[in-house]
Amino acid sequence: MLTKILPRSGTRPLSLRVNFAWAFAGNAISAFCRWVLLVMLAKMADPGVVGLFAIAQAVTLPISHFLGLQVAIVQVTDVNNEYEFRHYFGVKFLSAVLALCVSIGVGFWKYAAHPALPVICMLSAGYGVFEVEKVFLAAMQKHERMDCVARSHVLQGLLTLAFFGGAFLISRRLWIAVSGLFLARLVVLWFNDRPCAKALIQGALHHPVRFTQFLPDRRVLHLMGTAFPLGLVAGFQTLYTSIPRLLLDTTHGQDLVGYFAAMASLLVAGTMAVAALTHSVMPRLAKYFAGNLRAYFILLGKIILVAVGLGVLAVIVASLLGRWILTLMFTPEYGAYHVELVWVTVAGGALFVFSFFNAGLNAARRFRSQVIAAAAAAGICYLTARAWIPGHGIMGAAWSLLACYLGGALICALFILKAAWDKRTIASSEAQGQDDGNSTT
Repeated sequence: MLTKILPRSGTRPLSLRVNFAWAFAGNAISAFCRWVLLVMLAKMADPGVVGLFAIAQAVTLPISHFLGLQVAIVQVTDVNNEYEFRHYFGVKFLSAVLALCVSIGVGFWKYAAHPALPVICMLSAGYGVFEVEKVFLAAMQKHERMDCVARSHVLQGLLTLAFFGGAFLISRRLWIAVSGLFLARLVVLWFNDRPCAKALIQGALHHPVRFTQFLPDRRVLHLMGTAFPLGLVAGFQTLYTSIPRLLLDTTHGQDLVGYFAAMASLLVAGTMAVAALTHSVMPRLAKYFAGNLRAYFILLGKIILVAVGLGVLAVIVASLLGRWILTLMFTPEYGAYHVELVWVTVAGGALFVFSFFNAGLNAARRFRSQVIAAAAAAGICYLTARAWIPGHGIMGAAWSLLACYLGGALICALFILKAAWDKRTIASSEAQGQDDGNSTT
């Protein structure tokens, strides 16, 4: 019965080209919905409300990603099926509950008498559901069925737009609108993601499997240890955007945070393409790294060239049409920051390149190396933001992001080369050992 929720192709994997098309379409619609949501908020409220939403994200995202452990990456690259689905679910469920408690605790500690507190509470609940949802989406991705992932993204994007936008129009209260994010994610998780992932996994194994595990056991704890470095990486990565926003709020006020967040949202076209391609090639990159390094580097080089092209295109568009785009999409107040928008898009291009180098390192399963790269990038972001934001505002924030992403990309590239060198060395040693054994015989 579960297979009836899948398309006619059943549980069979799709080609890389078809997967990319589905992933791009799903991410495009989902990202468009999120962008429309921010535009609606900017049109219906002052920049301070947009800044309030960005500040709440800056507080909750690092906690959610750090404690979420990013086990989905381990799951997708687990080509030998070292863990069962229930183990991944158990880790995600426990980490989501912990992240929710910590986020609410930090909210009461730092923003007890601030309007950001209820927004932080509701946003952290929505992120908790999203973290659990990632396990089901990763199962679809691992089986190379990005059409199922795309359907989930489209449903969630449309429901989020309807629930968030409708709630804000009716109540004019941001925290009530944010509760729509929580509701939309919960509906999609229960009625779409759970049955779809179950159908794919059971179709591949040809027998029923246990899907939920709410208490830790030895395997869950071992998986937590494996995924812990990725949690650190994800936490550091969210600091890339959180640090500039929080420093802008401290030095220049909430309104400037709203302008900066709105400009960053215009990179949605590039980020959705990068996300679609990353999700599509990750399983293939992992297989290539395990058995064909030449194919791995060829595919990695191709997607990095795509990232460079997207970045150049974004900078050209921002340079020629920046003021007009900001005025049309938001208000004339935003249009005054068109020069800053150019630098935000330059930083966005560097982010595209950094994202693909990250994907290459994930495919190589060098998770601890990613901790060093992400921590170094976050440190660069913090130091440059402290140096440039007080005197240059949004421009300084864009410069700090550019330095962060370029530094992180370079470090990831060095670790990828080291991983390939280590793999070749091990393979050569094993081959030499076999030759010596044959000679002795």
